[in-house]
Amino acid sequence: MRKIRTIDDLLDSLASESQRRKQEMITLNFLLDSRRKHEVQVVCRSSVVLAYAHWEQFVHHAAQVYIGYVDSRRLSLDQLSLNFQVIGCQRLIQDVINHQSGFCYQSQLIEQLKLRSSETLTLEYDKMKQKSNLDAGSFQRICEILGLETNLWRDKYGFINDLYRTRCNIAHGELSSDSPQVEYAKEVLDFVIHGIDHFKTDIENAALNEDYLL
Repeated sequence: MRKIRTIDDLLDSLASESQRRKQEMITLNFLLDSRRKHEVQVVCRSSVVLAYAHWEQFVHHAAQVYIGYVDSRRLSLDQLSLNFQVIGCQRLIQDVINHQSGFCYQSQLIEQLKLRSSETLTLEYDKMKQKSNLDAGSFQRICEILGLETNLWRDKYGFINDLYRTRCNIAHGELSSDSPQVEYAKEVLDFVIHGIDHFKTDIENAALNEDYLL
């Protein structure tokens, strides 16, 4: 992945990634309409797995390039919004968590916050990402890390969890009589296409509005 240095780099990366992923889902939608009856079930199951994969990977990609863009600004800790201060201090925070009785680690964190806040720290998404799987709880955490508002997403959390469970069942080879039907597969494809656009817009607005600043 090329380094994101400017706002144009960020917007171009989001646009390219979203377009490539949405195009494959548009193709899957076409296949659901054109397959012969005995082929439809396979296409339904494949559509759910692939759509979930595109959703998961786009969210992680968007988070990574946004944090990479903010990192390229080389802002000091005291210039960053609270969520980005947490990202910048993540190694120190993890040291405190891992050594709960270690007073020196607690002191280092306070020193960073109080005495060295004018320093520039490296911002890395990988240090914040606990797991790749994207259920509603994981999505909520990513939005909190990035400082994104989630009110407009909350009514989708039930569907996000259902998509995650269905994808896991299929990916683990489960065969059942209640396998996804065409209507559900189309609903999944529609959600992911629009979800990618929505999340992309959230990231773009956050960057353009400089929400990463204190």
